[in-house]
Amino acid sequence: MDSINRSLISMALIKAMWDEKKRNADFIDLYVPLVAKVIKDKGYSEIEVDQLCDDFEGTYGIRVPRHPMYTILRRAQKKYKIIRQDRGKYFPDHSKIEDLLKNSRESITIQRSIEEIINKFIQFTDTQYGKKIKRTEAEEIFLNFLKSSDMELLFASESKTVLPQTRSRKWEKVAISEFLIHLSENDNTVFERVIDIATGHVLASAILFEEVSPEHGHSSFEGKYKNVEFYFDTNFIFRLLGFEGEGRKVANEELLHVLRSQKAKLFVFQHTFDEIYWIIDDSAKWLEDPLYDSSLASQVSRFFKENNFSSSDVEKLLVELQGKIESLGIEIVDVPDLDTLQKYEIDEKALYDKIVNLYKVGPGEFHEEDKKETIWKDVKSISAIYRLRKERNPKNINEVRYVFVTTNATLAYASRRYEIDVREKPFIIPTCLTSIFIGTFIWLQNPKTYRSIDKKRIIGDCVAFLEPTRELRKRLVTETKKLRDNGQISPEEYNVLNSSLVAKNLLMEKTMGDPDAFTDKTPFEILEEIKARARAEGRSEKEEEIQKIKTEKESLTERIKDLEPKAEKLGIIEERIDSRARDSAKRWTRAFIIFGIVLIIVSGFPQVFGLKPLFRVLCGVLTLVLLVFSVYFGKNLKTESGKLYNWLYEKNKLKKLKKFKLID
Repeated sequence: MDSINRSLISMALIKAMWDEKKRNADFIDLYVPLVAKVIKDKGYSEIEVDQLCDDFEGTYGIRVPRHPMYTILRRAQKKYKIIRQDRGKYFPDHSKIEDLLKNSRESITIQRSIEEIINKFIQFTDTQYGKKIKRTEAEEIFLNFLKSSDMELLFASESKTVLPQTRSRKWEKVAISEFLIHLSENDNTVFERVIDIATGHVLASAILFEEVSPEHGHSSFEGKYKNVEFYFDTNFIFRLLGFEGEGRKVANEELLHVLRSQKAKLFVFQHTFDEIYWIIDDSAKWLEDPLYDSSLASQVSRFFKENNFSSSDVEKLLVELQGKIESLGIEIVDVPDLDTLQKYEIDEKALYDKIVNLYKVGPGEFHEEDKKETIWKDVKSISAIYRLRKERNPKNINEVRYVFVTTNATLAYASRRYEIDVREKPFIIPTCLTSIFIGTFIWLQNPKTYRSIDKKRIIGDCVAFLEPTRELRKRLVTETKKLRDNGQISPEEYNVLNSSLVAKNLLMEKTMGDPDAFTDKTPFEILEEIKARARAEGRSEKEEEIQKIKTEKESLTERIKDLEPKAEKLGIIEERIDSRARDSAKRWTRAFIIFGIVLIIVSGFPQVFGLKPLFRVLCGVLTLVLLVFSVYFGKNLKTESGKLYNWLYEKNKLKKLKKFKLID
């Protein structure tokens, strides 16, 4: 078993122990049984800390530096009583170590779970990319993915990782990111195991930052964040707006929700809001510009182009921007007055230089002129936090009150290095913290609260890793411009290749993010794939329409079958009703005619019938009415008889249909 495999097993083991930990335990307690096992297996009679650090790394694949190891030993001595200290030296109590390790968790089940993850990853890379990788390579790639977040978590620590050294490959981030997204969508059980390992990595890493190590009974970041004022940077707001994908958007929204629930106060400086507004407004000009170059465009510009934003969409966003930010509980405020707080002013130029120097030695391209304005705005924000703190240096975040939050680990690291350089006693709580750092230590206090955020953050990171690098975009733009100018592709095809979301995804799929894998055939392969998908979608739409028609036809056929017995019964009933209605109409018509004849005879010969004067008058009136009726309706007696028939028919039909339950 090599150190990388041991590291993965150890992180999963730490997470399992964390799940079982008692209420009064913390992440330092997780290390105690691990250290105890090393002491037992190596048979120490006296504990040499440097040797213990080496042996611990050899056993678990996790590097714990000297100072944190002393913290663990003090916990083992004071709380667990498994070692004793005498004249500055540590001595183990092997009988108590045996008792402690009786109920220690076995790693066999955990090892099998990791093997399943690695096997699935090996199979995925073979199926998806045609790459056959060894088990050791797969484990190394997985470990590199975990290490990618180390800087954001450990920017303020002297040690930058607990994990062993590894080598990286240009294509590996794409492969592992696609794999993890695939797991999250298709195999949640295995994905949860991945989250467990990632959680174990966070727990293992937490030991490196002494300000959060609760060696003296509490952590500097422990407790509620009531009345702590968090000031967010531009990119944090961009993530909230969804410009870096849904995963990061939701993760940041949930972090804000947790902070609000703890009564923290959330802010954005006015100059930060102005920068956000300007970047969005400036990005709009590229929407219709034929000279749009994705290799030079900002993240916001690419987001607008890839998601088919129109100029009116961007204008609407700008109109609603302040309302959107404020609806998240974030208030826009000015920086504190420089005149009244001048004595707390820092050397902003020195901080600027510190940031620039770290950017220059960092990964990726850096052009100072392009970033100059943004860096100065970050310096202005950090300087404002210094003035707000007024040199106060409390040991707890509840008392420090003011923190600048960034998504940029290099910025946070530069700010911390500046504090150490210029302050005799650096702030215990750094002025600038990463959002991952804050979220992690909220989670350490309440794991259930942050579990969903951690999952979404990992997916958000995966999506971010699927973004082409500037070098890869530049190769695409350069090649497609040449093809367009030579007439080998149309201007429309050029636009599709350089600004569509599907083309970007295919570019990453064809090259796996490696610029060296880009060839002069790549643009044509992408175009052909887009056309093939369009044809397939067209066929799919036709097939769906045909299937829809077939389904409707089958439904109608079944309906007709259901109605046939009812229709037959209804026909019989209608025949009976028709016959009865005709007979009734004829009887009523005959009765009317007979009544009229009798009335005329009686009115014409009243003496014969011996009618009294009153009855004579009544008969005369009735006769007159009958004569008028006859004059008006005489020619339409047949029609009126038909109306009578219709009325009788409908009345009887309704009764019969209800009786036989043919209608409701």
